[in-house]
Formats: sequence, C-alpha cells, structure tokens
Amino acid sequence: MKKAYLYPISAYTEKMVYNPYLDNFMNSLENTYRFVNRRSPSKIGFLDIVFNYLKVDCVFLNWIEDLPDKKGGWIQTLFFIKMFYLLKLRKVKMIWTMHNRLSHYRSNSYLKRFLFKFLLNKTDFILTHSKEGIRFAHELKIKKPGKILYLPHPLENRFLQFHPNPEYDILIWGSIIPYKGIDKFLEYLYNKTIQHQYRIKIAGKVKPSDYKDVINKFCNKNILLDDRYLPEEELQNTIANSKVVLFTYNEDSVLSSGVLMDTLSYGAEIIAPNLGAFKDLNEENIISTFNKYDDLILILNKKLAEKERNSESISSFIEENNWQKFADKLSAWII
Repeated sequence: MKKAYLYPISAYTEKMVYNPYLDNFMNSLENTYRFVNRRSPSKIGFLDIVFNYLKVDCVFLNWIEDLPDKKGGWIQTLFFIKMFYLLKLRKVKMIWTMHNRLSHYRSNSYLKRFLFKFLLNKTDFILTHSKEGIRFAHELKIKKPGKILYLPHPLENRFLQFHPNPEYDILIWGSIIPYKGIDKFLEYLYNKTIQHQYRIKIAGKVKPSDYKDVINKFCNKNILLDDRYLPEEELQNTIANSKVVLFTYNEDSVLSSGVLMDTLSYGAEIIAPNLGAFKDLNEENIISTFNKYDDLILILNKKLAEKERNSESISSFIEENNWQKFADKLSAWII
C-alpha cells in the first residue's frame, strides 16, 4: 500500500468549523493509501512534512495556495518550495486539488499568484471539482494539459423529508463572508422595493465581525440573520423547512463549494450563480443558475410556485458521484 501525506491536517481544526472533506477523502482512499499524518495533526503547518519526508510516496495538497496567509506565511511558502523540489528528487508524486481560481482573499496576492502558477506547472497531477478549473488552467497556459482531471465534488445521499408548507422561501447558509455577495443581493431587493416579498433566513457565522453591521442594515421582519454555526440537526431541519437554498457568490474565484454539495446531498432545491461547479450542475439539470439578479427573481418565483422537487435527478447524480466512485476514478488516474 502506498504511503501518502495530506495537507492540511491541523491540530487547530477542532477550534474551527469542521470541514468533512479531508476525512471523507482519506476514508474513500484507505484501500489504496495509508495517510501517514492522519493521526498526528500538525501545529506547524506544512513544516510538519520534514517528519515524514522519507516515509511518503505521494503528497496530496489542498488550499496550499493560501499558505502565504498563514502564520509565518512567507517562511512557510519558501520552505514549501524548497521541500517540493526535495520531494521531487525522491520521485514523490505531488497531487494538488485546485479548489478555487486563485484565492478568495486579496492579502499577499503577488505571492499567492506566484504559488498558484508554480503549482499549476510543477505538480504531477491536478484535480479540480469544476470544469472551469480546466478552462482556467488553459488560460494560464498550463504546460501539460493532460495532467489535470475534472471530477465532481463527491457527495453522499442524505435526503431530507421536506415540509409541505415551509417557513422560509429562501435559505442562505454557510460562512457569511463578503466575497459571497449576500449584501449585494439584499441591496438589490431594497432597490427593487421587494424586500418584503420573500421570507429569507441567513444562517451562519459572520466574518469579519464588522460585516454583520452591513447585513443587519438590510434585515427586517422577513429577512432574518442568525449569526452562528448551526448544529447539524438544526441545519437539516432548517433546510427541510426552506423552499429554496440560494447561493449569491459574486466573485469568479469560486470553482467548487463544499456547502453546495452538502446542500445537494440533502436533496434541496438550489439556485446559484452561473459559474464554477454551479454551472456544471446546471448543465446536468441538477440546479438552477442565474447571470443577473433580474434573472434570479424570475427563476426564484418559478421555483416557489412549483410543487414537485427535482429529487430523481439529484439522486441519480449522487449515486454516480459518491465518495467510493470518486476514489476509484482518482486511484486509477494516479498511477
């Protein structure tokens, strides 16, 4: 069995919001790879690789392009590049998952762009969960286009029993962050004087804290903000009690979204911008997408009037893109 190192596995994860992606990733590949750092989360970021340098056959990298924003980010980035070449001398395969087009955050942008292009052309394999990732790689003139593979973000079937008369027309959930454009959507509703037309719940921790003031100024008796991370059971009940889950991203940095796939796994009706993985799912007739807010309102009104859900198409998509099938395809590709 091959030995692998997965980044990031952080000792600080328990202090943050749990993201099941990495655990699911390791679990799905456990028949092919033994992840040497699975039981030893790092307190020193990628520097931890020195303890596993001679142990591994391959390294799986996730969100490594955000390394410059970490504590001691410049030092960690320089160390990463040096260690990258040392690992390559050992013929260790370097596999990078391109989750986003560049970074959502503008800090250290020059170093991030350098690191992104470095990964694009120096890693052995690149995985992307959106067809847009392949198009973007070609835009940046990737030297070996054949080393990039698109596989939809894998998911599980966790279908909910939806309320026949839901309390909310629209649910927006996940981290409430400026790049998602939630305030822009709410501002649009006010500009069109339709701010009382829909029952909207916004659920998730607001970051940074002063962004809460921006959202609060749009809240009214029909637009509610719940500034906290909802426990799993409460989240499921809230989704089941909502007619539509809306994504309002207004930046094209997004390629894929874990929140999107979590929502889809519950069988929810989704409306999202026509970009990245959202666009891919629209082409599969799984979700609805919009280009402008005017289009969104037309789609939203149509969805709110419908009585049937798109359950059969969603179920078929999940079956074809579950974690085990994802692992089988990925393992067969990385030889």
